[in-house]
Amino acid sequence: MTPTMIDTQVVILGVDTHQRTHHAAIVAADGRPLADREFPTTTAGYTEMWQ
Repeated sequence: MTPTMIDTQVVILGVDTHQRTHHAAIVAADGRPLADREFPTTTAGYTEMWQ
């Protein structure tokens, strides 16, 4: 068996909810932004946000 190394990183997910959109952001534990995106508050938007 070949040994493998798994690198882990602590991240924080936040969602700012609004009437027509939700904005999700992921930041590293040290505060560095990693990703952010806005989703419409529709069935398709909710589905996309959680995939």
